[in-house]
Amino acid sequence: MEKEISDNELINDSLSQNPFPAWLWLALVAALAALLWGGGSWLLTKRLEWVKDSPFLKVTNRDFSLFLWQNPEYMRANVSSKTGYLPGFEYKDKITILPGQAEQYVSAPPEVLFLYHVWHRLLGETFPERAIPVNEFKDFLDYSKEWQPAAWPNAPQSYKDLVSNLSHETGNRLLIGLPKEVQQAFIGWKNYFMEGDRINRLQPTYGQVRLFLNSFPHYARNYWQNIVRNGRPEYLRSLENATKGAEEIVPDNELTGFLKVALFNFEQAQKGL
Repeated sequence: MEKEISDNELINDSLSQNPFPAWLWLALVAALAALLWGGGSWLLTKRLEWVKDSPFLKVTNRDFSLFLWQNPEYMRANVSSKTGYLPGFEYKDKITILPGQAEQYVSAPPEVLFLYHVWHRLLGETFPERAIPVNEFKDFLDYSKEWQPAAWPNAPQSYKDLVSNLSHETGNRLLIGLPKEVQQAFIGWKNYFMEGDRINRLQPTYGQVRLFLNSFPHYARNYWQNIVRNGRPEYLRSLENATKGAEEIVPDNELTGFLKVALFNFEQAQKGL
């Protein structure tokens, strides 16, 4: 015959006998949460102080986005570890800045920020300016909403006026007079989404590269040989050889992605495209 279960066995009175009461657990959890919140606030405050005292860190997500279009290997969408990397940028549905964060200072690894500053100092103000058709520009604004005047507090009034009249445009007129950073962003967007295959297939000759460097000397080897390709010196090495004929193809291992993009845009600009 099975043993009956006594009433004492049905009642669990372990809580009443627990030397560490529930309210104390709740108090500890609340204290830990407050500590974490306070620590996060402290880190945010310290970061703002660091940014204030360091021009190196005074880079907005808007500024940094121009670098990313020209150097897509550093986009959040294209790196293996995304945790904590460029948190102000989207990477799932879009490759752009998160809404409302364009003017916030970028959070990026120091080595990537260094590359941004090198790029900005040497190349940020010089790039082949290409034709910008109205229809393509409207698609660009629909994708990269941070360049719409409503999301760009410092947009020039002339740009605001131009964009406000775009809704009436139905043709493919070429836009002129756009701010330089908008032109850069548009061309980077077009390169990335529409022209990637053509850029990858590009095989420039020594003559074409020399012509390009006459207009944009900051792409020359002496500026980049210690930075690109993890310090390996292949970048445009054979271009220094005067015996190379103008029609010879530059070896692909001497061309970086950002140089190919610039050469492609230079070629398109010469054609008026």
